[in-house]
Amino acid sequence: AGRWDWVFVFPVGNTTRDRTHAKQNRGEMVRSLRHARLRVRKAVSRDGDEVLVIVGADRPLLEEFAEAMELELKAKADLGQPTVYKTFTRAEVDAFQGVGDGYLFTSLERIQIIQYIVETKPREGGAGINIGDWLKKKKIIRAFPMHHEPTRKKLLRSWARQWPTTYEQPLEDVKEYFGESIAMYFAWLSFYTKSLIPASLFGVMLFIVQLVKSPDNSVIPLYCVFMAVWATLFLEFWKRQNAEIAFNWDVMDFEEEERSRPEFTGEPTRGYYYNNYFIPDERGRLEYYYEPSQRRGKFAIGTGIITPIVGTIIIATLGIMVFRLFMQRHWSRAFGGIAGGILNAVFIAVANAVYMKVAVKLTDWENHR
Repeated sequence: AGRWDWVFVFPVGNTTRDRTHAKQNRGEMVRSLRHARLRVRKAVSRDGDEVLVIVGADRPLLEEFAEAMELELKAKADLGQPTVYKTFTRAEVDAFQGVGDGYLFTSLERIQIIQYIVETKPREGGAGINIGDWLKKKKIIRAFPMHHEPTRKKLLRSWARQWPTTYEQPLEDVKEYFGESIAMYFAWLSFYTKSLIPASLFGVMLFIVQLVKSPDNSVIPLYCVFMAVWATLFLEFWKRQNAEIAFNWDVMDFEEEERSRPEFTGEPTRGYYYNNYFIPDERGRLEYYYEPSQRRGKFAIGTGIITPIVGTIIIATLGIMVFRLFMQRHWSRAFGGIAGGILNAVFIAVANAVYMKVAVKLTDWENHR
């Protein structure tokens, strides 16, 4: 039957109307997924209150869309040679390393490709389902990728149950399963933990000196200088480590290769993005291009909307402070403090709700890539 990679969770619904809407939403998704040639099966949760739509893809479809999204995979290399990443093409499928057991793509790569298929517009062969939008509209309760049990158990043995886990870690395996961003975090955590060893030893020595002598001694300024130098060296050495890892994992140019959000709209134009600038190129892939001048105009309008809101917040905050002082002076200090605190808390809650909605609307309207 093949592997399954994604799960979309639908509510069953408590009322007849809710059940009808849930069934219509499930039907819409299943039709769209099958139209995109994805494998789909449905299951009911153990409690019977949720319906799961489980999604997978066969290798030919994965290869087709891996090529469409210009996914970079490990190429085969001779023994002792460094790892090389190449943009995947079906014509050169035998040049890629794969993950063994007849699988070309890792679990993470399968998840990425299927998400791309799900969110790609129907005219480009995808399902045209914006997962974030479906979650926001509560058409689905949750959407999550599934674990690959053999890999999960391997990481459990070699990583999660080893001590100390932050010293030497199977970062390559973590990257292949969770992605570069998660693996980079644990690489930083490991580097940070090792870097703390000299600082902690110096701190213990200072503590012993303070116990033997007095709390106020001449070692404290020396320790402050040491920590200032340590912090500077830590940052510089981490920059080197970070650059080395990013080069080995072929993510130095991840911002240029990152695909556009499904919500992003614009004029279909051939070219590529570099440092957030679009460079037209007839040999490039078809990308959506949105004229920067249009966005700048929206920035100006957004600034005109946000500025009065910020002004209102400043005036209201000053008004609450004046109210609190007035109540403390003409009523009682305790009552003025409590009344002012309650009024301030209510204002913050209301202002946050309003500002969040305005900020989200403006950000969506500005059409960021």
